[in-house]
Amino acid sequence: STLRAAQRVEPTRARLELGRLNSARAQL
Repeated sequence: STLRAAQRVEPTRARLELGRLNSARAQL
């Protein structure tokens, strides 16, 4: 079950990273 939880968290982190990149681009 721990592996499943990790698989759920990783995509969330990826989305947060993309959100940061998008916000950084918007500021440019």
